[in-house]
Amino acid sequence: GQDQALIEAPDQRAVIATRSGLSHQAGVPAHWQLVDTLEGIANAAAHSIGATVLLDAGDSSTFEALARLLHHLRLTRPATLKIVVCESTRKLRSHSEQALLELGANAVLYRELGFSRLLRVLQDLQSHSYTRPLHPDYQQALDAFMPAPVHGYQPAPAFSRLVRDMLQRTQGMGLGHSMVRLDLAPQMAHLTALRACTMVRDGDLVTAGRSAVYVFLFACRAPDIAAALDRLFTVPVAQLFTAQSTDDCTEGMLALLDGLDSAARQGLPDYS
Repeated sequence: GQDQALIEAPDQRAVIATRSGLSHQAGVPAHWQLVDTLEGIANAAAHSIGATVLLDAGDSSTFEALARLLHHLRLTRPATLKIVVCESTRKLRSHSEQALLELGANAVLYRELGFSRLLRVLQDLQSHSYTRPLHPDYQQALDAFMPAPVHGYQPAPAFSRLVRDMLQRTQGMGLGHSMVRLDLAPQMAHLTALRACTMVRDGDLVTAGRSAVYVFLFACRAPDIAAALDRLFTVPVAQLFTAQSTDDCTEGMLALLDGLDSAARQGLPDYS
C-alpha cells in the first residue's frame, strides 16, 4: 500500500479502429479490432478501460459525428482510454484539430505520418491518461472552436459584427486569427477585387472599405497569410492591390474594425 505500483488494464494493448482510416495501409496488426462505422466504435469501446481507439478524421461532412462520439467516449470511459484521430482523406483545419483535442482526443496524427511511425506513437501512448479538463456540455465545448457558418463577402457592418463575435467566442482557446487590409491599386474597382476573391471555408470573410478590401481569416496565423491570399484570389494579389497591412493580435484586429465601423457610419456601398 505504501509503494507506488503501475497497474495495467487487461485491454492495455487492444486497438479498436475505423476500417476506413486503414484501408490504404499494409501490415495492420491481426489483433486490432476493425469496425466499419462510428456507431460500431461506440459499441466496441463501451466497456474499454485502457484500450486505444483509432478514429479516421474523415471529411467535413462527418466531423460533427466524429466530434460527438469522441466527447461521448471521453465522458463515459476512464481517462486511461486512449483516443487518437488520424487524418486520411483530408487535412483538418487547425481549429478542428484543436477542438478534437479539447473534446477528448489524446492526439491528432497528420496523414503525412507513415504507418510504422503511427504504430510507434500508439505504443508510446499506451500508458497515457487524458488529463485536460473536459466540458460536460458537448455543444458549448464545440462552439468555442467553430467559425460562424458563413463565408465570403459581407457588407461592412455585418463583417464587423461577425468578426467581433468570432474573436470573443474563441478567446482563450489558443486559436490564431488574422485580418488583412489590402489597399486597392489606382483605378481598380472594388467589385473587380471582390469578384476575384473566392472563399469556401466558413469563417473566412471579406468586405470593402473606402479604398481597401478587408479580409478576415479564421484560425490562420501570420506565417500562413501569404499562402492563404494566393489561394483565395484568382488574380495575383500584386495586380489588385498596392499595399497590405496585417494583424493577428486581437487588439490590432479590433482597431482595424473600429476604423471600418467609422467609415461605415459615414456611408459605404453594399456590394452584395
